[in-house]
Amino acid sequence: MKSPFIAFAFFLISFFVVACNSDEASDYPTDPVSTTQVSLCIAPSIEQSELPMSRSSEQPKGLYTINVFWQGKGLKNYEPYVSGLFDDVSQVSISLIDGYKYRFDCTYLGENELPHHIIDNGVIKYGRPFALTQDGSIYAPVTNRLIVSLAPFDKNNQFYQGTYSGNTEVTEGKIYSYPSNHRYYGSNIVDLSQSTTSHVNVNIELLRAYCTLTFESKDIPQGDIIEITLSGTSPFTILGTGGDGTIKTEERLLALSKTADRWNGGINASDQSSILVRYYSTKDKEWHSIYQDAPLITLKRNKRNIIKFINIDQATGESHFTMGEGEIAGTPTDSEHQEII
Repeated sequence: MKSPFIAFAFFLISFFVVACNSDEASDYPTDPVSTTQVSLCIAPSIEQSELPMSRSSEQPKGLYTINVFWQGKGLKNYEPYVSGLFDDVSQVSISLIDGYKYRFDCTYLGENELPHHIIDNGVIKYGRPFALTQDGSIYAPVTNRLIVSLAPFDKNNQFYQGTYSGNTEVTEGKIYSYPSNHRYYGSNIVDLSQSTTSHVNVNIELLRAYCTLTFESKDIPQGDIIEITLSGTSPFTILGTGGDGTIKTEERLLALSKTADRWNGGINASDQSSILVRYYSTKDKEWHSIYQDAPLITLKRNKRNIIKFINIDQATGESHFTMGEGEIAGTPTDSEHQEII
């Protein structure tokens, strides 16, 4: 008879690469009748119109969080079970007790986009999104193994709450809600409630949890400035160069602030944010407010979200703007732009 906390199988890793509530934790059984060995196939992908592209057997370097939940009989919500932070996912293993459902949530950041870290007694520990607890106060070391923790999610000091949020500590004490990184997330469920096999493979496709946001304006007078501040980012700035028909743009990669739903594990298709837009006119040497807060703008995951400023009045800063979307690698047509004010 095996303990439910023994981890001994292996995770099979392959990747797509292209140019690829309950208030209290329920008691998990400690005397299983049978167990099933689970192998995960974690496959980060580059999407185009939500379709995965070419594959590669090469493992991208970076960090992966894995949160594993279990759902007891008659329970509505999934409860924390085990979790870990990995820089090597080739030798991870777990054996699960039959009779229950399990959910696997995983997020990934590449080695060139890792968050702020500290060194504690020679051990590297990472901040959000890899930090532990909801407030990110406990910096997390790489474990390269799954650690048991059955406490309720909100009180759990071992689960990686940052898996479900874009919040990233880019430098010490500086946390961006919409960081400029290539964030990936994926989730899948295995149902062992009526298991009749000793081994099962579970596929997890890590999808883009980011988008691009492009601001565009035409015919900005020489020296004039458009400044756009999105909640939780550094400001966008468009500098006027003058000239008829001149189009100026500012584009940035943004990870969504709300990455996924921690209750069901699903990745979010979109996110909403407030923005503040100001215009500096060289005519009167003053800043004018163009747009502030309402309505919120919608950022769609895996899309190129475009905002066009139209007919800015140099004297007052008043303007009109539209918002549209396109593929990250493409350009939307006029018909894809939608009025938002």
